[in-house]
Amino acid sequence: MIMSLLYLCFSFLIGIFVFYLLHAVFVLIFGKILGYEFLSFTLYFIYIKKENGKITVSTGNPQFFVNCGMIKPERTNADTVLYNLLPTIANLVLIPILWKICVSCELPLILKNAVPYYGLCAFLNLALVGQMIYNCFSKSPKAVMWRKEQYVTNKLNAGTRPREIDIDEVEIPHGKLNNILELRYYLFLYYHYLDSYDYEKMGRIIELFEANIGAMNNDALTPYIYEVIFYTSFVTGDTAAAQSYYFGIEANLLNDKDINGRRVYAYYLYHICKDKDKALEAARAGLEVADKFPHKGLAEMEKELLENLIAEI
Repeated sequence: MIMSLLYLCFSFLIGIFVFYLLHAVFVLIFGKILGYEFLSFTLYFIYIKKENGKITVSTGNPQFFVNCGMIKPERTNADTVLYNLLPTIANLVLIPILWKICVSCELPLILKNAVPYYGLCAFLNLALVGQMIYNCFSKSPKAVMWRKEQYVTNKLNAGTRPREIDIDEVEIPHGKLNNILELRYYLFLYYHYLDSYDYEKMGRIIELFEANIGAMNNDALTPYIYEVIFYTSFVTGDTAAAQSYYFGIEANLLNDKDINGRRVYAYYLYHICKDKDKALEAARAGLEVADKFPHKGLAEMEKELLENLIAEI
């Protein structure tokens, strides 16, 4: 009985892993066809990133789900739907092909049993794509926020600064951000206030980030932890809080060589560590790679913040 359950569990894990691996590969293929630019590919503990115009390979915390990240300036709703739909269709087409391979090659039963789980993941993903299509037209609060997030992303990628984008606060139930969509939307809103030097409104959003960091502590929250470090270093001067968050993701920040990571690190070094030389070095390193940052509008904001810090030093 126990062996049978273990057998099913291994088949389940193999099916899910193969699905996400092939799905990420299909995202990469169809993304390139649709004009998207490669950003990152994560395979278990291997991280492949395009950073400052160069491909880098590093290792980090293991991630079970394989993921491919890509970006396209001025993407339309059709781009977004096709980018997610085409890889899913390819996965569905593969189901009978994988089954035939398992049968004809007389592969172990554990691999044959993995195929139905692969198919289940493909159909579940198709449902998610259906939800995305629904979001393109629905008037529900979540769908409206999704469209606004898409709008802001397109503007930033095309070169519009955060302070020039019309983005407003959305009511958050129970005062907490409940999912990545809400977190991303409020990160863009935070950038809008940061680019406008509205520290009071930035503080309200930082409180929301801190509430979620405790509840959803994982690598997906790194951008939000960055901004908590920046805010507690530069705005409030809360050394204990800044150090607490910094030491939690120190390796990430030290290895983050793009202008966003260098800005956060430089401000931390100057305001918390009181190390002018290292802060100046980090700030100048950030400015050197500003043109390589994929979000052109954010890059302009980051450049100004680093130039301000260099002038102060």
